[in-house]
Amino acid sequence: MIRINLLPVKQAAQAERQRQEITRAGLAFALLLVLGVALRVQLGREIAVTESRIGQIEEALKALDSQVRDVNELDAKKKALDSKLKVISDLGRKRVGPVGVMNDLAKATPDRVWLTDVSEAGGGATITGQAVDNQIVAEFLRNLSGSPYFTNVDLVETTQDQVGDIKLRKFIVKAQINYAATASVKKAEASGEKPQA
Repeated sequence: MIRINLLPVKQAAQAERQRQEITRAGLAFALLLVLGVALRVQLGREIAVTESRIGQIEEALKALDSQVRDVNELDAKKKALDSKLKVISDLGRKRVGPVGVMNDLAKATPDRVWLTDVSEAGGGATITGQAVDNQIVAEFLRNLSGSPYFTNVDLVETTQDQVGDIKLRKFIVKAQINYAATASVKKAEASGEKPQA
């Protein structure tokens, strides 16, 4: 028996090439599909790890939030305590301050000066008194200016006053009272220095 090839050679080669191209395209598609699946699996793992890390960070933030609240509460308590300590310090200074003011006023008053009125309002003092002459009044002003408790000492008025047969000089002095001078006076006394006005 004789066999005759009825298909042309070119068509057979072309059919073989088409089959090979289809096979290659199928393999390329399968490879792309495998790569896509592998990439998807890898991304899924990374997403799972990232979500786990986010959960851990959120838990850490919750723990830190409670610590921040504790710190804020402690800060508020510290501020309240500081304000209370400041009030106590101010009360202590104001308790000791008037004693120092009166002590310095007594030391500043020379012989032959009589104070008739001492009043204080809003940190300012008005001192009224009588003296034998103007030199004694000037000495009183110098002494008072040397006190750390009295600042801006100013003679407002002097007038002639008659008490019985004696002629006296009536005077009015205004000054600012500095109760905070207590600390500087104590430091100066401790170091042996003279306190400055």
